[in-house]
Amino acid sequence: DTDPSVAARMKVFDASIEQMLWPEKRERDSILGNKVPGTIDRTTQRSDVTIPVGFVPDALLPLQGRLHRWFPWLVDEGGDIVLGPIPKDVPVGLLANLRLRAESNDPAVVAAHVRDTGELLPLSIDFSHFAVVKHLVPENFAARLLVRPDLIQHAQQFHFRPFNGHHVQIPITDGRGNLTKEFHEWLPFAEALLKCWLQGNQNTAREIFICPELGPVVGGYCLSTFPNSWEDKKILRGEIEKLWKKL
Repeated sequence: DTDPSVAARMKVFDASIEQMLWPEKRERDSILGNKVPGTIDRTTQRSDVTIPVGFVPDALLPLQGRLHRWFPWLVDEGGDIVLGPIPKDVPVGLLANLRLRAESNDPAVVAAHVRDTGELLPLSIDFSHFAVVKHLVPENFAARLLVRPDLIQHAQQFHFRPFNGHHVQIPITDGRGNLTKEFHEWLPFAEALLKCWLQGNQNTAREIFICPELGPVVGGYCLSTFPNSWEDKKILRGEIEKLWKKL
């Protein structure tokens, strides 16, 4: 019921509670009938599931044009993978729970996924928390944090939040337009990270997405004595862009 009134909401609530407590009053599934305690949402016609090209495994990206020529029934002209046709009356929940690609930053999940599928997970990486947990110093940021170049080169999204070994976020400027000593010490790590990613992606069509990230005072990332985090973030973006163009 799309009626937003209180009366309509109460009517829907009463009907839902009644069916929850008295299963025999529920609508029955068109296929299984009384074998299940209710109805199952199903496809109403023959249909397809499309996996956009951005979610296609990276190993297949260099073959995009050829895949369409080889398997036109599976890969469309734009590189999307089309699964189907899916018959009418297939449970929608079954399709919605297809695990096309696991996504997690949990190392145990990453390891299990690689073991089970042979495919690396596409992680979104923020190194600042790792640096603080390990109490690192600038001299060993790269040596201690870039120990899995395979995962770094497979990732496409990175949170560039400047840090040191005791603070997950440091100020970019001193509030007077000068870059801080701590930020200068972080820059070599950022450059090493970009170099690492490029080494594995130079001859591919893959993109990298970098988020210059500085949190506000609310939430605790930025201290009240730091310069304005938004203004610092704009300067951070410019410095990252300089690094990228240099490489």
